[in-house]
Amino acid sequence: MPLPLSPDPPIDMAQVYLYLDKAVYAVAELNGVAKSIPNISLFTYMYVRKEALLSPQTEGTHSFFADLILSGNAQSPHVAREDVEEV
Repeated sequence: MPLPLSPDPPIDMAQVYLYLDKAVYAVAELNGVAKSIPNISLFTYMYVRKEALLSPQTEGTHSFFADLILSGNAQSPHVAREDVEEV
């Protein structure tokens, strides 16, 4: 059996707990705000669409959030349909 590994340098648990407290507070705050949103699924869906829009922009695909909404409602987007479909 190998000897147990000890962290070098040792972990400062006081510092870890400080960050843990901040993270717990942020999650609790987010939970409180989420309770005031009538349709949390729709809210989450919009953020997923927004992230899907931003990722391809680094690859040269140009589309806007409004184009995604138009395409999702069977309407013509203002940019190339291929760009919207890629997003």
